[in-house]
Amino acid sequence: MACQEWQCGFTGKSLERLSDRYEPISDRATVVRLNAKLRNITLIQVCGPTTAATEEKMKRFYQDSSQAVKQVPNGDMLLAMGDFNAHWRSQDF
Repeated sequence: MACQEWQCGFTGKSLERLSDRYEPISDRATVVRLNAKLRNITLIQVCGPTTAATEEKMKRFYQDSSQAVKQVPNGDMLLAMGDFNAHWRSQDF
């Protein structure tokens, strides 16, 4: 897996033959769907913006990530991974 400021995604030849979906949804998130025996596995790899990012970039990142999760087919195992750079605000509680 690769994660850089300008690109976030997966690398490797084995993913190409195992996956039926490879979709970079933004420069900070990529979705790969793997064909497995019992159930398919959807991987979402993210690289969240740092606290130095603008509020708009942060909002866009969370919108893109949320949309990716909503598009995972029912019955798939979902694995979300990466660097989310989570932050908490008092209003979140």
